Amino acid sequence: MKPNLLEKGLTTQQLGRNSVFLHETESTNRYAGEMYRDGKLKEDTVIFAETQTSGRGRLDRTWHSEGGLAMTAALLFDAPPESIGPVTLLAGVAVTIAISNLTGKKFHVKYPNDILYEGKKLGGILSELKIGETSAVFLGIGINVGQSSFPSEITDIAISLKQIGIETTREEVSAEILNTLEPMLSTFKAEGFSKIRPIWIEENCTLGKEVTIKRPGGDIEGKAINIDDSGDLIIETADGVVKVNSGDFLQRG
Repeated sequence: MKPNLLEKGLTTQQLGRNSVFLHETESTNRYAGEMYRDGKLKEDTVIFAETQTSGRGRLDRTWHSEGGLAMTAALLFDAPPESIGPVTLLAGVAVTIAISNLTGKKFHVKYPNDILYEGKKLGGILSELKIGETSAVFLGIGINVGQSSFPSEITDIAISLKQIGIETTREEVSAEILNTLEPMLSTFKAEGFSKIRPIWIEENCTLGKEVTIKRPGGDIEGKAINIDDSGDLIIETADGVVKVNSGDFLQRG
């Protein structure tokens, strides 16, 4: 990552203006957590890494970051923790819109945090919440930008911008994401997820699909029919309608 190229593409007021550039780290989310613990984290700090040695996705899955974009946007909130959760969904739709606008291709967000292109995963968001006098959310954003290939175990489900035929840089992708994310975050902080919900509905590829949510207490199967103002996925099952916001989400079609 070249700081001058990132700055050239930014139109934000704050987000990304205070950035940390690392050659290697275990994970950008973990690094943000250490800054928060030590009282060194400023609002809207964005952390970038060339390489993550322990990059993770949801449910502790490995994320292969070589050739990809790995960054964490660190956000501070003076709000009840329960109201902050849907920021992950906001980030997913912001990233989806940003990459669609940048490339001219159509991408979709799969509940809760995957970015898909024609059914294959381009990237995703891993959010972590730290509760203190001022709560912090770390939005770990991983996007497959320049990978030519992937390990055999994920080659059928992962895709990169390069494989799609998009020649771009991590700096361009980062700037477009941050430029799109900042005004949506402002809306979220002022008015909550309800104002973002219609945009998420427009950009998603989950509603109307048959889904399975794997959870320790038993799987939930049914049709995803809506999302509420709290960001919960509403599923129509054989036993009635249920709301879910955690678990391993699988969808068919």
